[in-house]
Amino acid sequence: MIEKYYLFENLQQARKILRDLNIEENTKKFQDLRNLVGHNLGNLGIFTKWLFEDRESFDTFKEVYDYMKTIPNLDKKPDEFEKMEDFLNYLQNFESNRIAHQIIKVLPISNQRSVTSELKELIRTNLDVKEGIISFFRNKGSRSIYSDSAKLYEATKKKIKELKEFNPEKVREKAKKVGVKLIVDTDDIIMADITTYEQSKQLGTEDWCISTIPSMFTQYVNSFTKQYFIWDFTKDVDDNKRMIGATISPKNIITSAHWADDKPVQDLTYFDNL
Repeated sequence: MIEKYYLFENLQQARKILRDLNIEENTKKFQDLRNLVGHNLGNLGIFTKWLFEDRESFDTFKEVYDYMKTIPNLDKKPDEFEKMEDFLNYLQNFESNRIAHQIIKVLPISNQRSVTSELKELIRTNLDVKEGIISFFRNKGSRSIYSDSAKLYEATKKKIKELKEFNPEKVREKAKKVGVKLIVDTDDIIMADITTYEQSKQLGTEDWCISTIPSMFTQYVNSFTKQYFIWDFTKDVDDNKRMIGATISPKNIITSAHWADDKPVQDLTYFDNL
C-alpha cells in the first residue's frame, strides 16, 4: 500500500512540474520518459525535474538512467540528489568503490586486514588497470610480507605505476594514436587539447564523466569552450594532482577543473605554478 502511494505521489509530482511550466503531459519528451521507466514510477518526479526544470537533454538522461540500471544494491535514491550530475557522480563513486572492494577480496583474508583506506582509494582511482592489480594480488598477495600495511601499499603503488606506465612517452604514444594535439610537451608537464569524446575516453580517467559518458562530454565541450588534460609527472601515481581536466571559456577563463579523482580544483591559482 505504501509503495503504491509512493508511486502515485511521484506521478503527481511529475504532473505538477509540467503544469507549473505550462507543458502538456503528452509532450514527446515526457512520453519518452514514461516509456523508458515503464511501471517503475518511483523516481518519476525527480526525473521530470531534471529533464524539464533543469533542461537536461533526454539522451544524457537516458545514458545516466541506463548506467544506474547496471549497478546493483545502490544505497541512495535519485530523489536524494538535486542535480542529475550529482547523482551521476554518486553512481560513479559507488561503482568504483564496489569494484575496489571486490579487488581487495582477492587477497587472502589474513592480508585483507592490512588494507588501509589509502590503499582502497589508490585502487579505486586506478581501475583502468584493475585486471593487473587483481593479477598482482592473486599471484603475490599471499606473501607474509604484505601483512604489513605500508609494504602492501607501496608494492601495490609500484605495480600500478608499472601498469599505467605513468610517463611522458606513454602519454605521447596514446595522444598520437587518437590525433590529440599537445600544447605543452615536456618531461614534467604535458598539456593536451581534447576535442572529441573518443580522445577523452582514451586519455582521461574513469572518474571523469566526460571520459565515460559521451553526452556529458558534449555538455562541457562545445564551440564555445576548450577542453585540456594536463599531466604532471613530478607527482606520483597515488597523487590526485597527477592529472587535471580543465574546461576553458573563449575568454581564457577556467570554468571547470577537476583532479584525477574528479574532485574540483578549488584554488585556480594552482595553474599559475605549473
